[in-house]
Amino acid sequence: MAGKRKIHTAAFKALVALAVLKGDRTINSLAGQYGVYPMLIHGWKKQLVTGAEEVFGSPPGRALTQGVQHGSGGAVHIGSVHRATGGGQCGGRHGRPREGVG
Repeated sequence: MAGKRKIHTAAFKALVALAVLKGDRTINSLAGQYGVYPMLIHGWKKQLVTGAEEVFGSPPGRALTQGVQHGSGGAVHIGSVHRATGGGQCGGRHGRPREGVG
């Protein structure tokens, strides 16, 4: 019986694809580092390159603010990725505002 398929987050795919575009490492070495097959990396790179037009083609600010929510304590939620920008915790409710926060 085969194992359960691993689902990679969009942030992980972007990280790997940007590492490929950087050009200082081969796809095979990145595949070994991140534990994925080289063919996956080729696909993610292609998605990143073809999707870049949407980022620059949309109205200014729309692509960057779409899906971004600010939580308490200066935490910024971007889809399922969050980064604390100041004091406090993000609350762990990825991509959704905390209850009772105005």
